[in-house]
Amino acid sequence: MNIKVVDQHKPVQAFESAQLMAMALKAPGPPKNHFDHCRRYASSVVCAIIFGRRLPRANSYAAVTLNENSQVLDDLVKPGSTPPVDLIPILHYVPERWAKWKTLIRTQKERHRVFYDWLLSTVETRMEAGRGNGCLIETLLSKREELGITREMIMYLGESLLEPGEDSTKNYMQNFVRIMVDHPQEQEKAQEEIDRVVGHDRIPTADDIPHLPYVQAILREVNAENPTGEQKPTSLS
Repeated sequence: MNIKVVDQHKPVQAFESAQLMAMALKAPGPPKNHFDHCRRYASSVVCAIIFGRRLPRANSYAAVTLNENSQVLDDLVKPGSTPPVDLIPILHYVPERWAKWKTLIRTQKERHRVFYDWLLSTVETRMEAGRGNGCLIETLLSKREELGITREMIMYLGESLLEPGEDSTKNYMQNFVRIMVDHPQEQEKAQEEIDRVVGHDRIPTADDIPHLPYVQAILREVNAENPTGEQKPTSLS
């Protein structure tokens, strides 16, 4: 994604950030709610960019389904959850009644297909009504013949972008909340810097980032402690 495209999505992030702060301040509730707010924000930002659909409520069908899909996927990739079929090909021939992992994968595959077919249909309906908003899937649908791709390919491309994007953003934000709770002094220093640079009449914007070195350092430390990208073994030497 180049810088021009990123700039196009800044209004989406600003709007979702404002709702996130409003929800956290007006209805803080138990600590679990803060994690739910982070999850809703991450789901809504990524879904709006890819499918042009916001998720303003954490209990909406789309938001709940995304969260459930993420939880099931986490269970599937845990060591021991599924056998090494690629290494032991004969496992392909084990009947499903003796292989619960086959049932789980088949069920989840169908669940994904139904959900993303519905999500793609909402984009198609919006385009037919002349209410397109320029999201990624609209661009792909309008250039389907030119690109030589099918509707199913577009549907699963949307899936492959939405779920990892939502999951990594959510995990980073939840890690940030946890670390700030554990480090109140650093949180106070960061708040002082934001108050001094940004003030009390608006939320921070991308233009403020160069003037917030302490906040930037905290964000890098959060990512260093709990990386959301590719993880490699740490040297023991």
